Amino acid sequence: MNKFTFEAMSLRHGQKGAITMITAVLILVLLTEMIIYAVQTGVFEQRKSSNELRQKIAFNMADSAIQEAKQFMLINSALVSSSMVNLLPDGTDGWLANSGEKRWVSCAGITDQTHPCFAESNANMRAGSYYYSFNNSNTLPLNPKALAAGGGAPTEKVTLYALLCMLDLDRTDPVKVVQGCTIDAAKQDNRYFMVTLAARGEADCLADGSNCKAEALISDKIGSFGPGGGDGGPGVPLAARTAVPLLGTVEIVPNPNGGGIGVPISTW
Repeated sequence: MNKFTFEAMSLRHGQKGAITMITAVLILVLLTEMIIYAVQTGVFEQRKSSNELRQKIAFNMADSAIQEAKQFMLINSALVSSSMVNLLPDGTDGWLANSGEKRWVSCAGITDQTHPCFAESNANMRAGSYYYSFNNSNTLPLNPKALAAGGGAPTEKVTLYALLCMLDLDRTDPVKVVQGCTIDAAKQDNRYFMVTLAARGEADCLADGSNCKAEALISDKIGSFGPGGGDGGPGVPLAARTAVPLLGTVEIVPNPNGGGIGVPISTW
């Protein structure tokens, strides 16, 4: 009897550290899982930040391209919508002239949805529009990457496209003067047009420009609608960003159709 009691007591004494070891193992397992979770969360956040950075770079590339394209169109505003030959003193032809300087090609019949013409989502307006094409290239001859510090990273690229809509006007219809776009030269007026600029910026590309991991598409519209209000165009109001010194006489009149067709109204 004493021998049995002694053996039982010895067995209990030998098993005292088992609970401590099991507890330590469980704590280590929990700590390991927490570390793994923290590492995974950190990696995810880094990937998310990298993706956001690439997207911002692509967007900024596209936005800078749009701004440069606007300046390009402004510099060439006399040529953009003209079909005249020898328009400028140096013999330069308008971009709609049927000559070597022609830069606008009709979008009619184009079905490839990756084509620049599809920057115009409205099918009817797209069919009556032109896309910019010169020297076997559909992109504008600009390099927005040169605006970036150091000329832009080799892993970034940007492409620029332009569409021209020669407005089809019907001045006999007071409700809908602009009918859409037209490629009919008889209906075109070089004072009434709209240019759609589209830019695709890409970032984190391979050295050869392929396999880009971020892309941003931006489009903007600029145009001319009969400056000065001549030949049926609306009168141009005085608009200013800051104070204007008013010298001489000024005539203030209500908007003739501000409250609807034939209902003059003005808000100050």
